[in-house]
Amino acid sequence: FQIQYDGTNYFIVRAFYPTDTSALPDTAVISAATHNIYVTAKLDEDNDAQAVLAIVQTSQASSASLVLGDYDTCGSAVDNPTLGSATLDITNITVSAYNALTLNSTGIGWISKTGTTLIGMREGHDYQDSAISVSGTNRVFHSASEETGTSQDPYLLITYTVITGFMSLNTKYWG
Repeated sequence: FQIQYDGTNYFIVRAFYPTDTSALPDTAVISAATHNIYVTAKLDEDNDAQAVLAIVQTSQASSASLVLGDYDTCGSAVDNPTLGSATLDITNITVSAYNALTLNSTGIGWISKTGTTLIGMREGHDYQDSAISVSGTNRVFHSASEETGTSQDPYLLITYTVITGFMSLNTKYWG
């Protein structure tokens, strides 16, 4: 993901992370989740309040592949989409390490127990529709799941508990 301004044109890159979460038990109660990316390099030339990353919900046509028309489906709206995580300031990102974005209650609600969780990531200038103030680049390079020969794929870490027993309350059963 990046936002770049060369003095004339803006270049914006968005990331999609479809994740098969169908192995979660139906009775799983999700208490926390983080989306983790292994960062290999970064540029933070603008370094203002919008130089952040955040998780958004995606709605691409296929979780197996992307097409050009999916670009605008990285977020509930092109401008000011609902955020599913706390923001991560690019300045605070550690290179050559995993960096985590903590999902908020909205983002946790996007986790599917029956299929694929569709999330993506955007940079703050992009999702806030705020022009980068300098000719320069805010960019984060990270390992992608499509790269072969690496053990640094992005991953979704989900903390949950499973209710294994039943309790009776007013003749209703809770599982």
